[in-house]
Amino acid sequence: MRRSKKEREEWEEERTALERKLHTRQERILELGRLTRSLHRQLDATEADLSLALKIQTDKHRPAPIKRRRRRKNECTALICCSDWHVGETVLPGSINDMGPGYNPDIAKRRATKFWQNAVTLVEQARAHNTVETAIIWLGGDLITGYESAPELQEHNSMGPIEEVLFARQLIRGGIDYLLAELKPKRLIIPCNMGNHGRIGVQGSSKLRYSTQKGTSLEFALYHILAGDFDGDKRVEFDIAEGMICYLPLYNLGPIRFMHGDGGVRSRGGAAGLYGGLANGITRLDRDRRACLTVIGHYHQVLDLAGKVDGTGAGIVNGSLIGPSAYSTRFGFYDAPRQAFALLDSRRGKLYTQSIWVE
Repeated sequence: MRRSKKEREEWEEERTALERKLHTRQERILELGRLTRSLHRQLDATEADLSLALKIQTDKHRPAPIKRRRRRKNECTALICCSDWHVGETVLPGSINDMGPGYNPDIAKRRATKFWQNAVTLVEQARAHNTVETAIIWLGGDLITGYESAPELQEHNSMGPIEEVLFARQLIRGGIDYLLAELKPKRLIIPCNMGNHGRIGVQGSSKLRYSTQKGTSLEFALYHILAGDFDGDKRVEFDIAEGMICYLPLYNLGPIRFMHGDGGVRSRGGAAGLYGGLANGITRLDRDRRACLTVIGHYHQVLDLAGKVDGTGAGIVNGSLIGPSAYSTRFGFYDAPRQAFALLDSRRGKLYTQSIWVE
């Protein structure tokens, strides 16, 4: 039976619609197949991970235990820095904008006692893991203030220069006796440097006479008095510099360079400037004689400078006992009252630097 044109068109439309539905369902079947295969792969991976986890959990092989090593203590030397005490100076709290309690001989005595006690504590702590049978006490200068570095100090000192020398001797000698009794070191080496204070006959820092410094420094006399105090003790060795620098051999690493710091090193302002000035100063000094460590004071700040790969360039800046004063704050170098301690290893040199707090 022949269909009409209209019927044929309706039939074509219906067939086209059915083909579209069939194509859509075929695409859906293919998509579901891909999804099923992907899920199977994920399931296989999960089962493999689970199997590995169960195997690890039930594995009888345990990690090999780390055996406790036999403790071998390295040979070390303790370095106790002692400079910039200014034991006779008076600092009124108002003159430093109440940054601290000020300073006077009574506070100096209390802080010196705390210094020696804490220094012994740090050495005892170092001995827990190292053999420390030698100690170095560096007397780095400006232990007294005196009159001659600045005329204003005559107005603020609590005692005259000779009295101040005797007072400093009392504090230092008592501390050395205490250290010898508590630590019982085999050797106690005491290198000594003169500071820019404590001079006689010269006024003004611009008129320092380095060539005749030992003849005009009361601290040079103080050190010889202290050396006489311990003349009969074979454990105690004084090395009193007659010039600006004192060199002390350290194992096979090279000498330690001790200097007060008023010559050879210049600050460029602030802590960062002192770092740069110290590094440049060490480089210049190493051209004449190489040192494994340079120790200075003068700037009333505790700073530590790491060394270079070749074993040079390490430095320590020591702090002060006096803390902030009107004189030091004017020049921008001051810190909380503290001194520096360092542990020196026989193979590696300076291991670390710590503060010896006195408050």
